[in-house]
Amino acid sequence: MIRNAYSAGRLDISVSSSSANAGGITGYQSGTSAVTEYCYSTMDVSGYYAGGIVGYHYGGSVNNCIALSETVSGRQFVNSYVGRVAARESAGAVKADNYAWTDMADSDGNVISTLLAGELTNKNGEDISSAEAADEKFWADLGFDSSIWKIETGSLPVLAGSDAEGVLPEHLRGDSAVELGGNGTVEAPYQISTTDDLVFAIQQINSDESYRSACFVLTADIDLSGISWQAIGTAGAPFTGTFDGGNHRISNLNLVVNAEYQGFF
Repeated sequence: MIRNAYSAGRLDISVSSSSANAGGITGYQSGTSAVTEYCYSTMDVSGYYAGGIVGYHYGGSVNNCIALSETVSGRQFVNSYVGRVAARESAGAVKADNYAWTDMADSDGNVISTLLAGELTNKNGEDISSAEAADEKFWADLGFDSSIWKIETGSLPVLAGSDAEGVLPEHLRGDSAVELGGNGTVEAPYQISTTDDLVFAIQQINSDESYRSACFVLTADIDLSGISWQAIGTAGAPFTGTFDGGNHRISNLNLVVNAEYQGFF
């Protein structure tokens, strides 16, 4: 059993044979009792057969896993060589509640979901956007245990008790339509006028070091109703910039977390 694990980086298998199965978590899974669950990978994977989570899913189950690779490349861009969750699969392989980044492609830019529409129970997994991947609620609803994982909006989960930061890789920061006015300097601070602006700013601060020391200013009142709040900055990566309220009001802050050092900041 593989449970509560994640991987990042790059995996390239250059062996040109049918046994060269590459996966972000495991290359080959067999046996009716084998289980991979509550795992995710942002690893770019390349091999004869390549899957974002499993290379060859021969047996057992793959459940509650999220494939967030930017690229997964098999020998050919055909359904039997590449998959967002798994590349190859046997008739007895069971999948449930798996997700994959909607824009995942091979190294030539071919979007993998065009081969097979993603579903929770198939080799490509249900589509997930970059915004969903950075949302604490998505991971909690999927069953990731907060006593095992540190889960915060604006970043990816990391194992609780570790010093790791769940920094969003660049490809998972790119589908937001939000563009803040200003450039983050004292003379031209980033301007926050909507709830989406504020959520986006937090995601950037908590995942990109350059934003942690930037200047921000509110230009309108903000209503946080329905937003699961995450503090701006963390103990390991605190906010060191300037946040000017601009005589505006932020209302309906809802902060319910099992962690130390929590507040608006």
